[in-house]
Amino acid sequence: MKTVLLALAIVAAVVLPTAQSLRYTAYKTKVSFFEAWQQCIVKGGSLVSIELASQNSMVLREIKKAGGDSEWWLSGTDVGLEGSWIWFSRNTPVGSPYGFLNFGSGEPNNAGSNGEHCLSINSLGKWNDVPCDKLLYYVCYKHYVVYRQNVNFFVATQFCRQKGGYLASIESPEESARVEAAIKAAVGNKPTVWWIGGMDYGLEGRFVWYALNKVIDYKNYNVGKPNNSRRVEDCLSLDTAMGYKWNDIPCGNAVEGYICAFSSQP
Repeated sequence: MKTVLLALAIVAAVVLPTAQSLRYTAYKTKVSFFEAWQQCIVKGGSLVSIELASQNSMVLREIKKAGGDSEWWLSGTDVGLEGSWIWFSRNTPVGSPYGFLNFGSGEPNNAGSNGEHCLSINSLGKWNDVPCDKLLYYVCYKHYVVYRQNVNFFVATQFCRQKGGYLASIESPEESARVEAAIKAAVGNKPTVWWIGGMDYGLEGRFVWYALNKVIDYKNYNVGKPNNSRRVEDCLSLDTAMGYKWNDIPCGNAVEGYICAFSSQP
């Protein structure tokens, strides 16, 4: 009987994701390969790697949504060993583990006097090796997962970390829309409150994305917020009844659930 009860307790403790967001975001700022890699990290994500035809299609769809009739950085490179292509964001060989490759005809060819050691994807979804200092748009991987579990802010941060992610940062209108879509997929239009990863604990009024050690730049606060009501509101939540806007509330509140962000591709 004790064994059965223990098993039931373990099952009850497992919290499954209720919905996930789209995973790719195309950014129309032209930068070099390594700048793109850094920019994706700053945004809490990673420069995209492609291991499956389905992933290639999803990346291409995001590029087309961004209006991209151009080339975009992927994380592939053979810097240091010509012809040995790796996904820089994952440190795994290009083509592994499923054998998917999508180079254009005659590519990669390492053309030019300075060589071509970094991978791009074009508007047809084909890959090409180009000079790493070329200025291109880029695509980042970052996705959000919604978990329904009534916990406080600090418990939510620990649970996201245990799952291999972090309590979500939201740094653009596009990311905000993706979070909103994931919540709607989980609970429809039900009024709910969710933890996100912003806080001003320790320095009132200076809200940061705690997991990124970064002061919040893009803001989506509800009218009159944050207001630190009764001087106990130091953590950020997202409130669907407020139009998916942010609100500062006490960190010890137990809300509907929390939103984890993941920068690494599974």
